[in-house]
Amino acid sequence: CSQPLTRQQKSKTNQINSLLRDIPTLLRGRHGADPSRNLVKMSRSKGFSLAETIVALGILAGVFLVAAALLTSLLRGTQKESDRAAGLILADQILNERLSDIFHNIGSGPTKTNFFANDSPPAAPLEGTVRLNQTLFTYRIEHVTVTDSAGAPVGGPASLNNRVKKLNIVVWWWNEKPGEARSGYGYLRTDLTRLVNENSKF
Repeated sequence: CSQPLTRQQKSKTNQINSLLRDIPTLLRGRHGADPSRNLVKMSRSKGFSLAETIVALGILAGVFLVAAALLTSLLRGTQKESDRAAGLILADQILNERLSDIFHNIGSGPTKTNFFANDSPPAAPLEGTVRLNQTLFTYRIEHVTVTDSAGAPVGGPASLNNRVKKLNIVVWWWNEKPGEARSGYGYLRTDLTRLVNENSKF
């Protein structure tokens, strides 16, 4: 038969039982209050990381959109200036060609006599189109006799064949009319003015 426990043995047994009861409490104090709570915290932490990622991607997308808009605007400005420079060169070339035809009475335009005898307006302007590379340029030339303060032709009367004409050419592209603005580009036109003497050579 078993022998009764001594007082010392009972004390040790009670200490062991107390330690066994305290193990769950010790584990919670060492590793966290509750494993399930730890899982909730981890889940929340991951959720915040995903939200931050989405916000960051949104910011990057906004930056790219702004950069793309600036690049598009720059390209449009470059194209506009390039077309304007081409328009000025073309306007000068058109004036030379049309005046050469007028002074030599070539083509379907007015003769030299009619050109210096009539102003435009009221006469019809000289008009036409020219294609340069992939761009279609339209032009209109108006011309008036230059007069002094008294209204007399500069250079003398018609009998002297020394009158002076002021020509103004307007060249435009991408629009049907010179006064129309293209969306995103503005007015795509250029103007050039020249004085021509009746004795000029072409």
